[in-house]
Amino acid sequence: MRKGFTLIELLVVIAIIAILAAILFPVFARAREKARQAACESNLKQIQLAAIMYRSDYDETPVSAWMGTTTDQYGVYGRNWWGGLLMPYMQNYQILICPSASQQVVLGYTQPGWANDSTNRPEAGVGINWYVPTGGPVTDAGYWQWLTDASITHPAECINFLETGYGAVGGPNPANGADYATWAANTATDAGWYYGQARHNGMMNVAFDDGHVKAMRPDAMTENMFNPVAP
Repeated sequence: MRKGFTLIELLVVIAIIAILAAILFPVFARAREKARQAACESNLKQIQLAAIMYRSDYDETPVSAWMGTTTDQYGVYGRNWWGGLLMPYMQNYQILICPSASQQVVLGYTQPGWANDSTNRPEAGVGINWYVPTGGPVTDAGYWQWLTDASITHPAECINFLETGYGAVGGPNPANGADYATWAANTATDAGWYYGQARHNGMMNVAFDDGHVKAMRPDAMTENMFNPVAP
């Protein structure tokens, strides 16, 4: 009567386990990332709803990327970014954090002491669309101060917030040294303030001006999606 396995049998079992692990582990990783994507999508939805409430209180004017300066609760003086402007409507800075973001910092809340920089500036996974027209000058003067809801031509197609590692995303603007192919190619990296980041299995969550949120591949985006007055 046999009392154990032969070496060949053990090797076969180990090989089968290794093959199964190689097949299943990527599936588990994708499933975990899908769950994070859903959490991020929910956060973006809440941010976009806060932005819509902000507009209703400010004569249909969209929230600026930043507006004015302030001294935050840590005594840090700097620009008051959209995260601070929307905080009365969000009441929770945690929704500014994408669970898949490698960097999770919200200035003015978890990283005091950055003097002469910005307060309430999210650097945690979500950025505002700070569009600069193709070939236009790179400016640092806030965000569409002249814009109102009535002047946005295609609200269901106009990006308001998307995933990034910065507080703002300038989009694929050649004035910043980026063409659209370069922009799409760098959305999986931390390449600059004007790049989004596709963290969720090659997809990124995008919040549109009309309030809906969906996941998109970077190569499915067009420059018109960043332009609020696109024809």
